[in-house]
Amino acid sequence: MSPLTALLVVIVTLNQVCCNQLRLHTDREEQELYKISACVAKCLARGVELKEKCYERCSEPGVLDGVTFEHPDKEFQIELVCRDSTTLMLDVRQQFDNNATDVVYIYVIKVKEVDALLNSGLIVYDSNSAVVRIENLFPNKPFIVSATILSSSGELMTAQEETLETLPLDYQPGEITEISVISYSANSDNPSLLDAIISWEPSSDRSCHYEVLCYANESPDYQLQQVYVDQTSSMYRHTIESLQLNEEYEIAVRATNPRYPTFQSELHWTPFSTPNCLDWYNSGDFCDPEAVQNIRVIAKRLPEDRYQFNISWDQPRFLPDFYIVKLFDLDLGANDETANSVEQNVRGTQSHLLIESFELSGPQYEVMITAHANNRSSPAQSIIRALNAGPVAALADWSGHWILAIVISAIFSLCSVSLVICRKMRNKGTFHDQDSEYGIKLEPVKQQQEAVTSLPAFDDAMEIEFERVQLLEVLGEGAFGLVRKGTLNGTDVAVKMLKEHPSVQNIQEFQQEIDVMKSVGSHPNVVGIVGHFTARPNEMMLLTEYCSEGNLLNYLRNEWQKIMKQKEINALPEYLDCKTPGLAEIKRPESVFNFDTSFVNEKRSQEYKNICPEPIENKLYSLINEDVNNNSTNQNAVDNQCYQQLTPPISSSELLDFASQIATGMDFLARNKVVHRDLAARNVLIGAGRVVKISDFGLSRDVYQDNQYRKRGAGKLPIKWLALESLTHQMYTTQSDVWSFGILLYEICTLGGNPYPHLAASSLIAELRRGYRMEKPAGCGDELYELMRSCWSAMPVERPNFGAIRERLEKLLASSCMREQIDLDAIGEDMVQNVVSCEQGYLKPVG
Repeated sequence: MSPLTALLVVIVTLNQVCCNQLRLHTDREEQELYKISACVAKCLARGVELKEKCYERCSEPGVLDGVTFEHPDKEFQIELVCRDSTTLMLDVRQQFDNNATDVVYIYVIKVKEVDALLNSGLIVYDSNSAVVRIENLFPNKPFIVSATILSSSGELMTAQEETLETLPLDYQPGEITEISVISYSANSDNPSLLDAIISWEPSSDRSCHYEVLCYANESPDYQLQQVYVDQTSSMYRHTIESLQLNEEYEIAVRATNPRYPTFQSELHWTPFSTPNCLDWYNSGDFCDPEAVQNIRVIAKRLPEDRYQFNISWDQPRFLPDFYIVKLFDLDLGANDETANSVEQNVRGTQSHLLIESFELSGPQYEVMITAHANNRSSPAQSIIRALNAGPVAALADWSGHWILAIVISAIFSLCSVSLVICRKMRNKGTFHDQDSEYGIKLEPVKQQQEAVTSLPAFDDAMEIEFERVQLLEVLGEGAFGLVRKGTLNGTDVAVKMLKEHPSVQNIQEFQQEIDVMKSVGSHPNVVGIVGHFTARPNEMMLLTEYCSEGNLLNYLRNEWQKIMKQKEINALPEYLDCKTPGLAEIKRPESVFNFDTSFVNEKRSQEYKNICPEPIENKLYSLINEDVNNNSTNQNAVDNQCYQQLTPPISSSELLDFASQIATGMDFLARNKVVHRDLAARNVLIGAGRVVKISDFGLSRDVYQDNQYRKRGAGKLPIKWLALESLTHQMYTTQSDVWSFGILLYEICTLGGNPYPHLAASSLIAELRRGYRMEKPAGCGDELYELMRSCWSAMPVERPNFGAIRERLEKLLASSCMREQIDLDAIGEDMVQNVVSCEQGYLKPVG
């Protein structure tokens, strides 16, 4: 037995993709390999021996004697299936008929590095599959690949050489944009669900590694499945399992680099809809009945305000067991507790109903129909109609002209009386105007007074007496409440209160906010509750810690101005005289920035206020942080001057410490099942000793079940801070807070810069869906930016939790003495370009 034959006997194990790797040194060894491969092909064609047995039989002495080959004129080519930094996957595409069941082919693939010597580095792969995976190659290198086919009928064919390259180790995969659904099939475990086979066009670099992402439009949960191209039957295909019938989904495929997980292609989402139940089963036995279509009503007038109704609708494909038809008098229902209505059952074989007599008190009515079958019901379908005006018998003797005259006279009289009243009210002056407005408001207040006073108060150790709180100046004001500075037992506190005449809903939401803050408990990096007063619902108070240094956004922007001013001073000639402006000339720091202030435009004071400014020239202003004229909004500019006594600007380590403290506070909130929903620099306060505290729990919700909250209603949302799933589905989780934390990191790195400074709010959702993320800010270190990007993953499950974020920030903080993560000198004046209006910071998401 030759050395080559012995080697084959030991290591050969054929399968569909993996193959045998050999090294040939002489032409004699090559010819012997061809003979063995042809023998194995004949053995496998007989179908009586296993692959290993065939190689053993072909390695016996004398078996290969007299083996000859035919050389037919048949062409085939080598095509690249996919690749990565160390692997090439090839497909030997044959131009002749290889589908004959009685012919078996063995493929001998030779691979050699382009720069290698003649007989150095030649690797031979032996396989019975046309798809061959060549592994353990050098990255970013070209290789010469050739192929030889040996058949069980004694044919030997060769192919022209191809030069193929591996990818670099740190390759950035290309984008996947063309995705389609090929077919559906019933799920094997649950026949009521579907499996969908999808396919995609590979990226230009033909990467082997992919991730398939899928989610339903009505759910924030994502499916994420990793796919490795290794079979011809599943090449650039994947099966998504357990899909609901009649559901809308979004799907995306991204190419990945397994050695560098953060190197991924951008996502491009493709919508698709699964078949509805009736179309899939072509039967009504397993599905909800179809919704009734094309409801038609003919109303016929009867005496004494009664009507006959002839109701009909289209017959469905699959007849239900019965219908329920309801007729409502809408005008009566608007005033009385129970609307006048009638309900009747109709056999499923019918598609019409005659209601002989039904009394209407007004011109509007509603018809509602539901179909029922197999203990299921269809969605209710309804129409609202108005009666056609017609002559009434009792009024037949009246002339139309008399009726018109009476109506015109009544309108004229009403206008005359209104004019006299308006003149009298105008003469009574402003004071009486206010009395009138109060009188108008008084009635709805009286209507809800009983409901408000009946709301329960808190009766616990945190309930305080109203008289113990001394209320001071107003710090901030919103649509339904305000915040004042106050003192309790000589300690400064922030007092949140409702405005006059709160609604029952306002009071209930305020009580819920108190509940949330009480349930959270105490933490150094979270604004804590001090007490509350709830005995009188109209005068409820929530007392929290008072943070004297203001919010983080204003603090960062003040630091930005320090740096900008220091740069101007350094650029001035040494002989220039400098003077310090007087306090009367000082411009309030929060009113001079050309930043998006849309989220802080209602806050009043150095700590809480930031007005929405007009575009102004960026100049140097005093950075004195004293509480001077707290309610002033003086807009007088200060001339460009230099100032000799500047406090040192903030350092990179201090900024990282801010981020670490915020992550610690958010980790505490997440562990207590609280989703913030509005995490941003404007909602982080700074106390003594630069201790930061997360604030503004007005939007927070306690979510004891799964850290998830779905927003109801159409209120304004801070879209530039919201996660993609929050924008598209209005779903808020701890993972969506992580996304917002990434935006907050951007604010810290840019000293209060605007997120997405060159992107309009109206186009943000579409850009995020396409995979766009903010570029690395000037001066931001790679590791810190990588942390930001990880917070903005489209998949919530891929984002780090706050505990992991805190640990990464602590490591960066520990290494910051050797290498700064934020280069403050790189932050330039371009951060104050493009003022954004107050309303552009918000958007009402659709969907």
